[in-house]
Amino acid sequence: MRIADAPFVEGAVAAAVAAHGGAGVEGVLAAAEAAGGLFAESGVEPASHHAAAPAAEPASPAGPDDGVVRATRTLRNPQGLHARPAATIARSMAGYDAHVRVNGSNAASVLELMKLAAPQGTELRIEAEGPQAREAVDALTAAVDEGFGEL
Repeated sequence: MRIADAPFVEGAVAAAVAAHGGAGVEGVLAAAEAAGGLFAESGVEPASHHAAAPAAEPASPAGPDDGVVRATRTLRNPQGLHARPAATIARSMAGYDAHVRVNGSNAASVLELMKLAAPQGTELRIEAEGPQAREAVDALTAAVDEGFGEL
């Protein structure tokens, strides 16, 4: 047993997601303790809100030289990006050898995703870098298009 120096609710959520994702004791402890810093001013742009239909373009590299795979999707879930879909995204993205961002936030962090407070209709800008960037973006765009099993 370990005691984390972390905010109670945020630390518990981060620890639970890390544990569910297969992290060991040290990984769970680190996730809980890192949760406290997520709510400080991050400089991340707020999510933009649009009522448009889901975008249909496939994920594609932004340019020949930058190595970033990008896609845009519109959040269809009536309750927006709440805890369950945020946890689904975080667990899924943690399994890829890629750094994935949604509207500038780390997609492998349930707390950063929830901090977006993205309601239905929000445009999600997805970017990934790394060896499995394309696979990660394709998986995330498919999950968004399917409404994370809630539609």
